[in-house]
Amino acid sequence: MAPSLQSSLLPSSQSELPARRMLDSYREVCLRLSRDVELRRKYATFNNYTRIGRIMEDLDTLSGVIAYTHTRRFNSKGEPLKSLVVMVTAAVDKIDIHVGAVLLESDIHLRGHVTWVGKTSMEIRMRAEQESSGQCRRLIDATFTMVATDPTGQRKAYVNPLKFETQEEQDLFERRHAKRIKRKEDAVNSLMRLPPSEEERNMIHNMFLQSVENDALPRQPGVVTTHPAGSIAMADTVLNTVIITFPEDQNLHGKIFGGFLIREAVELGYANAWVYSQSQPLAVAMADIKFRQPVEIGSLLYLSSQVVYTKGPYMQVIVHAEVVNPETGHRITTHVFHFTFKHRNGPVPPTRPHSYAEYMLYLEGKRSFSCMPSITENP
Repeated sequence: MAPSLQSSLLPSSQSELPARRMLDSYREVCLRLSRDVELRRKYATFNNYTRIGRIMEDLDTLSGVIAYTHTRRFNSKGEPLKSLVVMVTAAVDKIDIHVGAVLLESDIHLRGHVTWVGKTSMEIRMRAEQESSGQCRRLIDATFTMVATDPTGQRKAYVNPLKFETQEEQDLFERRHAKRIKRKEDAVNSLMRLPPSEEERNMIHNMFLQSVENDALPRQPGVVTTHPAGSIAMADTVLNTVIITFPEDQNLHGKIFGGFLIREAVELGYANAWVYSQSQPLAVAMADIKFRQPVEIGSLLYLSSQVVYTKGPYMQVIVHAEVVNPETGHRITTHVFHFTFKHRNGPVPPTRPHSYAEYMLYLEGKRSFSCMPSITENP
């Protein structure tokens, strides 16, 4: 069926779609690492733990399965029909990582379901757990936002509304709704829209004063800007990589799979935090991951990471993904990732911005870090 014909069959309002329960979208997958040697090789790190990036990739895949499960159609006989909508990952609200290392030879269970639904989007809450010594360890909690479009990708499509069976489900929905409102408020107050607050302005001015000598402004002849002893210039924390995208990493819709991009970004951020702290860090959290543009197969993808904020043992790393036209040099930002890593052996050196743009990155990293009150001491 042609995409334009499929689009014509889409409902004109959400009320035309049957309501679904949270339980209707529940899905669970088991990674049989305890039995499958080839699978273990795919997931193994160099020191025989499990790659966090691989689990992130699987969670993104599972979120798509759950989204299609929620919006699935049936004929009069109860037989499943082909989906009329295209589900794409729009954002990742937050990912909490609860362990310092994921064991390699123990099975991992991924599970999740829809927890919030708007008119054309939904939020999916997922968890990764691992069996170990007869107990189940919580590894990762994640919340993905999926958006429905028509098959042409030109307009959004309605998704099935959500109905509740218990007060607990109602409360979960309302909590997710409140967080979405807060996220929209934060977007309005973004540094790309509004200047820093008075408190933030005072903070960066004090940092600026610490970076000049002789109480003289840097624009005056002979003035040298410095960085406090033990700090690292933010400009020196950049780590880049370039990826040529191939068909093996495409999703159902012929674009580069979002989970692949998350894996590549988190592993680059991990490498950057490793170089910065000079020891293998712990991945703690990921937040505010924005999927702005799809990545076409055959694109030249630049990933650029930078340590933009530190506090005690924690490092906030931003990774920008850009599609680059190699003939013109034109760049388009497709994704922005925010990662939090932790040094295992105490505080790391502070990172120090120099230019105004770097100060804005510093504030962005600080804001992102402050929105993670669940960061605790990892075992």
